[in-house]
Amino acid sequence: MRRIQPRFLRVIVLGLVVVGLALSVSACGKRGNPKPPPDKPVSYPKSYPSQ
Repeated sequence: MRRIQPRFLRVIVLGLVVVGLALSVSACGKRGNPKPPPDKPVSYPKSYPSQ
């Protein structure tokens, strides 16, 4: 059985770390403005009473 070389193993681990970081950062983006459900009236912006 052949032994895995340390350099090859380092490249694989570094690649997995880079892919993991890229996927975690890409999941943090804003998807767009919130939209109310089609069957509910729009209730924003509201006018609040001032005292």
